[in-house]
Amino acid sequence: MAKNKIYKGRSPNVERYLNSCGREVDISGLIAPNLAAGARLAAKNESQALDEKTSRTYELRLIALEQFAAQNGDDAILFGPNKRPFLAATLQTFMQVMGETKGKKIGTLRCRGLKPPVIRGYAAAFNYWFCAFGHTEQYSEAIVTAEDGSQRVVPKGNPMSSPDVTQMIKQLVKRATRPTAKDTRHGRVPYEPKKAPPFTLQQLLRMRAYCLNTIEGLRGIWLWTVTLFSFALFLRGEEPLRLKLKNLRLPANFTLGDPITLPKRIEVKIPWSKADRKAKGVTLTLWSNPFNKQLCPVTALIAWLLVAGL
Repeated sequence: MAKNKIYKGRSPNVERYLNSCGREVDISGLIAPNLAAGARLAAKNESQALDEKTSRTYELRLIALEQFAAQNGDDAILFGPNKRPFLAATLQTFMQVMGETKGKKIGTLRCRGLKPPVIRGYAAAFNYWFCAFGHTEQYSEAIVTAEDGSQRVVPKGNPMSSPDVTQMIKQLVKRATRPTAKDTRHGRVPYEPKKAPPFTLQQLLRMRAYCLNTIEGLRGIWLWTVTLFSFALFLRGEEPLRLKLKNLRLPANFTLGDPITLPKRIEVKIPWSKADRKAKGVTLTLWSNPFNKQLCPVTALIAWLLVAGL
């Protein structure tokens, strides 16, 4: 996991995964230094694109599914030599319990009525872990007959790819967004995602004045550069903080410190992000703002590089 932290109440599947360095063979009996190195390597290779908070959230959602499956007789082992995924029926019922109208009963289970973004979050977490544990194939089921004549269903692949699970998630999200006429008569209103109003130019200028005039020294210049840089490239909060000088590519004909001409654009490589699960990286173009020099991200970035002596 991110930063290799040890959390209370960990998933046994995640523990096996980290202790075996992300390999099918269990190396948990090795000495402590090798064990720690294996955990770090597994975290680097498979969880690199997840920050600490997201990693913990994903693990908690997996723990909820593991507990639900154990209570309903699905003894899946997600990682290891004899691994097998959860049954699609288990996953389908779990998502239904989480997303159906709060208070509704499915057998002896009472639904929780979670919002659509939370349902999508559960789906993203399960997709992530199933792929990390090696369940990347299309989901399928086989009926195996034991020596005593009993039969059991053996699943294989990623249960999130099952048509039943996919259709259930679509129905839950749509049902929460567009309630039926009966739901409306009972006072249920459609789900409306919360959206913050966009920043105005006046607000950005006030932010600039605060950073440059109120905060002393390089800290204020750095804060304004990061703020404007993030707005211009639509970055998440932590993404600009992970950038290094090697991730910036200036035009070939530009020399840092030239006071006459500034580049019209700077190419920025984002090495990995929350949406880039495989850490392939993406290159974005930071364009200058010729209409308002005070709000030009290229000018702010060049100024920071010069002042900081980078």
